[in-house]
Amino acid sequence: MSDKLPRGVTVRRYANGRQTLYITFTYKGYICKEPLRGIEISKQSIKYAANRKAEIDSAITHQRFIYSDFFPDSNTLAAKIFGKTRTNITLKQLFDEITWDDVTPKMTTAYTYQKDAKWAKEYLGHIPVEELNVKDVRDWVKSMRHLKRKTISNRLTPLRIVLAIAVDDQIITTNPATAVTLGKQSKGLISRRQRESDEIIDPFNTDEITRILHSAENYHPRARNYFQTDIYTGMRPSELKGLKWVGDDGIDNIDFKNGTLRVDSVLVSLGAKEFTQKPKSPKSSRIIDLTPKALEALKRQKTDSRLQSEYVFLKLDGSDGHLSHNDDYAIPWKEILKSADVRYRPAKQIRHTYASQMLSGGENPAFIASQLGHEDLEMIFKVYGKWIDNNKKSGHVFISNFGQ
Repeated sequence: MSDKLPRGVTVRRYANGRQTLYITFTYKGYICKEPLRGIEISKQSIKYAANRKAEIDSAITHQRFIYSDFFPDSNTLAAKIFGKTRTNITLKQLFDEITWDDVTPKMTTAYTYQKDAKWAKEYLGHIPVEELNVKDVRDWVKSMRHLKRKTISNRLTPLRIVLAIAVDDQIITTNPATAVTLGKQSKGLISRRQRESDEIIDPFNTDEITRILHSAENYHPRARNYFQTDIYTGMRPSELKGLKWVGDDGIDNIDFKNGTLRVDSVLVSLGAKEFTQKPKSPKSSRIIDLTPKALEALKRQKTDSRLQSEYVFLKLDGSDGHLSHNDDYAIPWKEILKSADVRYRPAKQIRHTYASQMLSGGENPAFIASQLGHEDLEMIFKVYGKWIDNNKKSGHVFISNFGQ
């Protein structure tokens, strides 16, 4: 099929590969855009759309065009201006009509959007979408002041998406959710504590790391290997749990000779179902240069699980079962810290520990960003700026003593 389409006929492509034909025409000075839903795109359907466009143009020219006759079920802004269509469509109706798989090709992301959407539906769903304003959205955010900023942001995302689609479909003219932000400029919306709640960096020092690993060894050798690898690579929990000895391409993910680790898959959950998939972004799919201590832990783990499982890290019960998405060593982690007489911090501080220790040791921020799988340097400078020592020579040859 040729990529060239007839004038006034366009194709809207969604993230999941679904496509919809649109007819665009001008009526009384307005540019009107109407979808032809439920029609599979083919040479025949494109020809049908072109003929339909010609009929519309002819009806407009001869002053016999009635919008509702051509598009009786349309809910676009043009249809509301020029024809009889449904009015007072509520936000709940918009949410109920959306297919999240059309928004993103990632099943887990679509599932998360669907799960988080229920909060906006519950609080704002009764409001006609044409009447929804910025104050309504702000009031909803204020009702969530007891939550962390990250949680509020996650709940706002599906609302922004649904309203953006409504703008694109000409149901409304502006998206009131885009005017609501959670940054420093959002005075009176969320507290300073909320804004900073997701930004607290409280890494472990070298003495604490030594005691943690000693305590982990006493708890279970597998715990020692897991946490030692985590501390000296800064890998995400989903990356550690999804780490396999061999990738889908048949190539070893851990190169013991050259001291590198390839992040090739992550463990995710979709309801009760768990599976591995490619990392969330191109930068997350990466090669990590291993410090000697990280390599040491992985060599020990190789003797334990290489012949038992395709996964590197296994459960602490001594079986060959791999870690589940919810099995994040939370209980062992608390017990290990208590036994080590180390002040409790959540396990997410391990990733911060790797970054801060490396940067304070003089490593190149760009190298650390690539090791962690960040898209760019913005997060490194924003979150770890005070640990960057510009007076030391930098490079990616582990000039820092951390992990040696």
